[in-house]
Amino acid sequence: RYQACLVAGMNPVWVLNEEEKKKFLDNRKKKKKPKAEVFKKPTPPPVLGPGNCISDDEMLELNNYVKTSGYFDISKVKDMEPGLIRELIRLVAFQQPLSRSGQIELRKVLETRVRRFARKLEDFRMLKDQDQEKLLNQNIPLLMEMQICTFFKPDLVWRNQFMPLIGPEEVDRLECKLKELKVKGLDNVHVFYNSMFPNPPEHLESQFADLLRDIGCWPTDAAEYV
Repeated sequence: RYQACLVAGMNPVWVLNEEEKKKFLDNRKKKKKPKAEVFKKPTPPPVLGPGNCISDDEMLELNNYVKTSGYFDISKVKDMEPGLIRELIRLVAFQQPLSRSGQIELRKVLETRVRRFARKLEDFRMLKDQDQEKLLNQNIPLLMEMQICTFFKPDLVWRNQFMPLIGPEEVDRLECKLKELKVKGLDNVHVFYNSMFPNPPEHLESQFADLLRDIGCWPTDAAEYV
């Protein structure tokens, strides 16, 4: 092969001796890049430090939103019709589900509250009217379902379930009235979703059940932020 190369025009000077061969091979190994792995190792999640926590200013802003929403108002029955309030009383006292009209009316009350809250936000008011309506129409149904799901945590009794709905003052008043009527077992009454609202469409039942279960695992003190 060496003679054939010479005939082809190779210069004998180009032939490396043993020492030059070793040096050449060593340099080639150093330059050769390792093959990339087909499966990359998962990147571990970043460790949360002080910089990842909510700041005092952000917490102040968040608490202001909660206050504006009226979540902690002691009484919230001014926007409810007397008929709906009577149905809520029968629900606790006799576990009688709301009527179809009562379910619809309760949803309207919650929707009106969410819309009222949104229109109080300065950033929201800066948007054009058509953009406001688009956001409200597309987002309120989802926000309402999330809020409604917080009412039905498995470990809550009716008092805690009704406080975000009618306010703690009205809950205390209702409880006193029911005790005067000698209604028993109030400490164990838990109101279920289908007693207050219509079941979701069949094709969404499993998704809604997942949502209800997931939100049911949230800390109780986080409900006001929904």
